[in-house]
Amino acid sequence: MTNSKVAIETLLEDATYGVKVYDDAGAAGSGTFANGTGTQPASPLTLVHGLNHVTITTDGTFTVTLPAGSIASVASDGWTVTASPVSCVVGATVITVEAGGAGHIHITISTVPILLAGHVIDHWPGEREFATHAYVIVVGPVLGSDAQIADLGSFNKIIWEYVQVSAHVSEKRGKTYAAEKTRGDLIQDIDRCLHHFSASPGSGFKHINASSWRDVDTTGEKISAMTVEILYEKARV
Repeated sequence: MTNSKVAIETLLEDATYGVKVYDDAGAAGSGTFANGTGTQPASPLTLVHGLNHVTITTDGTFTVTLPAGSIASVASDGWTVTASPVSCVVGATVITVEAGGAGHIHITISTVPILLAGHVIDHWPGEREFATHAYVIVVGPVLGSDAQIADLGSFNKIIWEYVQVSAHVSEKRGKTYAAEKTRGDLIQDIDRCLHHFSASPGSGFKHINASSWRDVDTTGEKISAMTVEILYEKARV
């Protein structure tokens, strides 16, 4: 079995069970609707959250462009939209309005949470880490705390190791997320990961005990830390 620090790092970064934190605000639910071969008289038209009645004067193609945090459904009304309803995600989606209609089509904009980018590292974060990540998780040893080892029968030994996990969220202006809320969500998801790992037969750990979180904020950064005690067996060599 790998050492406990590496195992915790791998767990937190796991694509399926690893930490996932969202900005619930998402985008404002906006987007644009622009002419291709067809004609919308106000093109490019700004879309708003909820139901948009979009006037079409000439059939053809149109482009729906959405920011992160928005999704859209484009449906027929007076005009027929090919493959209606068409689902649109972030970026540009080309839709086709068929000939023979009149009036409007319907575009419904919804807001969805944005997955915030995070990073797991083994050193205290600096400007470089926060330039591209909303949060950073630091996994490292507990200073002054060595692993404890005891014999378990003739062939195995039992080991206690201690790992410190800290959650860091930048408070810098220009960020779209709320630092305090992000920290709370981050702590909750780290706890979820550790609970999943401790209950997983394949983890190799017999017991995981996590301390309570403590806040150790610095200027411009929300920081919380906790200690994880890990118990496992290993063959004597």
